[in-house]
Amino acid sequence: MPRATASRTQTAAPAPVATEASPVASVATSRSIGAGAPVEVEISEVFDSDTSIYTQFIMAHTVLDVRGSDGGVAVPAGSSVLLVNRGIGRDGKRSLADIGLNRIDVAGKTFKTADGVKDLAVAHFEEDSSKGAGHRSIHLEKASRITFKTSEAVQLR
Repeated sequence: MPRATASRTQTAAPAPVATEASPVASVATSRSIGAGAPVEVEISEVFDSDTSIYTQFIMAHTVLDVRGSDGGVAVPAGSSVLLVNRGIGRDGKRSLADIGLNRIDVAGKTFKTADGVKDLAVAHFEEDSSKGAGHRSIHLEKASRITFKTSEAVQLR
């Protein structure tokens, strides 16, 4: 299963640590996420760069609790996430795809960047089509996991 980390990260104070979700759902106690915080998501549908269109939405959910700037839980595991296809294409024999972490919803509130337009993070995928027919596109099965790192600090709005 392909995994990627965000291609836009900033160096800042040590990143908050994502922790395994407890059997009982966590409750959000933090209202901000620091730059560089890891956000691991599981997609709820198949993504394929041959059939996807630019700006197509991809539904997902968080796999782990995401810790906030103050160490509390900012995003409980299982929270809804909206991903967006930010670009697909080919460069010679390489298939390329960028998937943006656009927003995270927690108990009816939304984490987005300050301008509300830029993604929280972007994951970059590459596949070498010279390896054969099974490698001609970026293909992520349902339940594939992607680990993003936030590009900047974000506040719950």
